[in-house]
Amino acid sequence: HAGPPVVISAGQGDRAPRQPRIAIAEDGRIFAAFGIGEEVWIATSDASGQSFTEARRIAHVPKLALGMRRGPRITVSGKALTVSVISHQTGSLIAWTSEDWGGHWSDGVVVNTVPRSAREGLHAMANGPDGSVFLVCQIFEAVQRKSTFPSPKITERAGPRIHLFTDHPQVAFANAATHQSLLVAMDGFE
Repeated sequence: HAGPPVVISAGQGDRAPRQPRIAIAEDGRIFAAFGIGEEVWIATSDASGQSFTEARRIAHVPKLALGMRRGPRITVSGKALTVSVISHQTGSLIAWTSEDWGGHWSDGVVVNTVPRSAREGLHAMANGPDGSVFLVCQIFEAVQRKSTFPSPKITERAGPRIHLFTDHPQVAFANAATHQSLLVAMDGFE
């Protein structure tokens, strides 16, 4: 049965928490990532969501993309967490990793290689079975017409391997008993 709502973070106006996303570890820990103004935050529950740690700030991001389905994304694999966001100011898709349940975070790594190409702010993220992180992002149309994007892009700079696909962002992993597949939905095709 559902209990009363649990407040993870509270605020008003520009200091209101927005666009929360959760990831659940195999041991049942729950991680909630969200944005407040230009900051990325995370809170953790090891009590089945009945209570959460005090939220901790991961990073400051100029003109953090928040609202209208834009905001932080989070994945967990083992003890490894990855949080990603987009900056409207720089057009960068940025990812941070933690190898200890969010105790310590890497510096932010810009995943997209074409400057300002991710400024639309739409993206999604999922873990692969080996702990790799798969991202998709909407590429700004004017940049897309002028540039050729390698797909997938792989970078080793952010801890676990990160694969970037470019177009309308939806990504998931299916793990059936006999096969595993990456599902990437993009504008007009899957």
